[in-house]
Amino acid sequence: SFNYFATIILYVILVYLSLLAGVIHPYSSIFFNMSSMFISASSMFVEKGQNVHLDVPGYEKHKEKIGPFILFTWNFNGVESVVAYNKQGHQAFIPYVRFSEVNLSLLLENVQERDSGSYTAILGFILSGYMLVCLLTLSSYLFSERVEPPVLTVDSVSSILDTCNVTVTCRGQNTTVTSICNNHTCSQVGGGSSGSETSTVSLLSVYVAGGTIICNHSNQVSWANDNKEIVELCPMKSVDLHFNLMSTAVFFVCKTFSHLSLLSHTMSLLSKFLQKSKLS
Repeated sequence: SFNYFATIILYVILVYLSLLAGVIHPYSSIFFNMSSMFISASSMFVEKGQNVHLDVPGYEKHKEKIGPFILFTWNFNGVESVVAYNKQGHQAFIPYVRFSEVNLSLLLENVQERDSGSYTAILGFILSGYMLVCLLTLSSYLFSERVEPPVLTVDSVSSILDTCNVTVTCRGQNTTVTSICNNHTCSQVGGGSSGSETSTVSLLSVYVAGGTIICNHSNQVSWANDNKEIVELCPMKSVDLHFNLMSTAVFFVCKTFSHLSLLSHTMSLLSKFLQKSKLS
């Protein structure tokens, strides 16, 4: 019974002192050993090998609260401490990070897949082994590699009437897509690439643009493509067009000569008629 009342009293004291210190808001959710309030949150994809800069919105007002019993920290995935800072200075627990005591920002250098996760800026009030926490910012990152260039190969070419159909296969990083394309569109054959905008799976797509079949390989941080010109894959269509133009030209010339011949014959008859008229 005594322990129960002692716990309640300690809880009230912790909340009261935290409110006085301005660490937590009076209307935030409060628990026995932790309270939390999200100020901002973001999520993004970053290419491996890049540097990532994490900011704390409104750092000026939060920095003023840091003191002997109020500690600022950056945590990774909610459990691993990255940096701890108070008025005496800071300590970094991961070698490839840079912390700014000026604006409380964190710089992650040369990020790799191991660094994918959530980074949380925390302002905590410590007393008797308990800490009341205000979560200032939560940033989630997934670090992806640049995609490899895809390879587009032609499987077959067929012509039906005036339409040339080209069957192609697009390959990239253990994924393939087979499609049948013409001058206007491509239709996928069977199953193909899978993935979504919220995963690190790369996507393959095949489409037609400006008379070119394009195989595009992309993820959230990069893209690459390979392409084939339809006019080079369907030479017969060009030959047929050339033949049709030549036929039209020959027909026009022949028609013109036919009209000229008829006109010449008419003029000859008219001349003979005029000569007979003069003799009579």
